Amino acid sequence: MALWQDRRLWALFANAAYALSSFVLGYLLLLQGSQEQYGAFAFYLLFQAFGYSLINALFGAPLLIAARDGTVAAGGLNPMLRLALLLALLGAAVQALLLLQQGIAADVIVLLALSAALLLLRWFCRCVQQNDAPEQVMLADLSFSLVALPGAALLWQQGLVSLWSLSQLLLLAAIVSLLPAGRLLWTVIQTEPDGRLWSAGYAQQGKPALAGVVTVEVTANFHQYVLILLQGAAALAPVAAAGLFLRPMTLVQSSLAQIERPRLARAVAAADWPGLQRIWRSFLWLSAWAYLLNLLAILILLWLAPAWLWPDLLTLPHFIACGGFVALAALLRSLRGPASTLLQAFDQFHFLASVTWRASLATVPLVLLGLYAGGIYGALLAMLLGECVVAIPILRQCQQTLQTQAGFSGR
Repeated sequence: MALWQDRRLWALFANAAYALSSFVLGYLLLLQGSQEQYGAFAFYLLFQAFGYSLINALFGAPLLIAARDGTVAAGGLNPMLRLALLLALLGAAVQALLLLQQGIAADVIVLLALSAALLLLRWFCRCVQQNDAPEQVMLADLSFSLVALPGAALLWQQGLVSLWSLSQLLLLAAIVSLLPAGRLLWTVIQTEPDGRLWSAGYAQQGKPALAGVVTVEVTANFHQYVLILLQGAAALAPVAAAGLFLRPMTLVQSSLAQIERPRLARAVAAADWPGLQRIWRSFLWLSAWAYLLNLLAILILLWLAPAWLWPDLLTLPHFIACGGFVALAALLRSLRGPASTLLQAFDQFHFLASVTWRASLATVPLVLLGLYAGGIYGALLAMLLGECVVAIPILRQCQQTLQTQAGFSGR
């Protein structure tokens, strides 16, 4: 009975359903669309994930620290909501320009831009509700899934899968998933704004977290931006497809981070070092298992039905090579993610930002040089080196922090 009452399991189930929905939308387009269409849609998802990370940094990091002392007042959320709305509109505009550059039809661009804005706004609500109303986050994830999964199945059964039809479905799912946050949005909008929480939170946690997000994005995905801008969406398709099949793992790990980040922060605030160790070890093991199970599923499919992973069997070796680089990078992120979350709970945002700044400064010239000298494989190797530059110092700092707290608890 206690297992069914574990809120973390329900949250993981809801996020897994959301992960499955995102996977299915991309997968159907990979199987039944052109490589150009799939590459463009994959880039939409990539940029959208970057937007989520920006919102996590600007609002999730300050709210994480503020929530240590209890529920955050609606007045303090009002300035954040205004900025989140501005970011959602800006993100939608950038998405539209990038899709236009790839030659996507105007009606599809409008649908994807609208869904981008709504999903970014939903992610802000997620940051707020994760601390004091996690059941609303689960409801939003399930709402998205209950629209996207049956809708995708119907499109597939009717042979109507296209970038246009999937864009319509994505917009509908985005609207429905925002409904559980309706009361929160209405309450915050009607409240007199109080900018003190935002000002203090941005200066102390948001600013370094934002720098960290931008530099991590450069380190992890600069090669994808370069590929699509210089060689087009079709060149990005095999790299994006490899990332698509690891997306369930990524979203589960993101959900774990959102669940465990407040728990770690409360353990730090309460100086509960044994509890902190237990939470972190559980987080690390779940993250590792998510990676291993995801990778095992990919390898089984590659052995039994490779066309399910990459329909063009003539270029299957190219897809496998790209997938190897992406899988190694995912392993590093699976280990780094729990360590970064622990350091965030200790308010070590400045350290994390300094690490990722150095890595990004090294990655940009390496990727450009790698692309020039070795094509797509050279760019992927440069990306992998950048991931090592990020992961090694973060893992080392995490271990030192845990050892220090273990020393305090042993006194």
